[in-house]
Amino acid sequence: MSVAYDYRCKDCDKTFEVRHSMTEKPTVSCPKCSSTSTCKVPRAVGFVTRSGRSASMDRAMDQVKRNSEMKEEMRRDMGIEKIAPLRGSTMKQIYDDAKAQRSEIKESMAAQAERREKETAAKRKEWTKAALKRAPRRRLEMAERKAADAASKRTIRI
Repeated sequence: MSVAYDYRCKDCDKTFEVRHSMTEKPTVSCPKCSSTSTCKVPRAVGFVTRSGRSASMDRAMDQVKRNSEMKEEMRRDMGIEKIAPLRGSTMKQIYDDAKAQRSEIKESMAAQAERREKETAAKRKEWTKAALKRAPRRRLEMAERKAADAASKRTIRI
């Protein structure tokens, strides 16, 4: 079985095609200048391979990729972390709605973040206040424990 190969002449730079078998190593001469100083030129070859998936599976995988890109953009640009589409709505519809209401969403997300921050600060303040109330009592308990340990070391047992 012969295959077509491209060769280039090193002397005159002419590119030409020669057919021979894959195992054959012929001495090729240039058709223009008859020089034997030639080299093989790689061909741009396109191959179509199938991964065993159907075209519908490929479309589904593409859709998943597009959905994740839309989610990432909404997270990055609008601060939306969790997206749970309602039954019957598509990610594209949610994305388009979010883009249309971008300023309102940003304001809402900022207000929610501020509210959570205030709640966290209030809880932290409450915990600190309770910890400060417990501290003197613990200090007193620790001092009593140390005194009892010291007293037990000083006692003489007979």
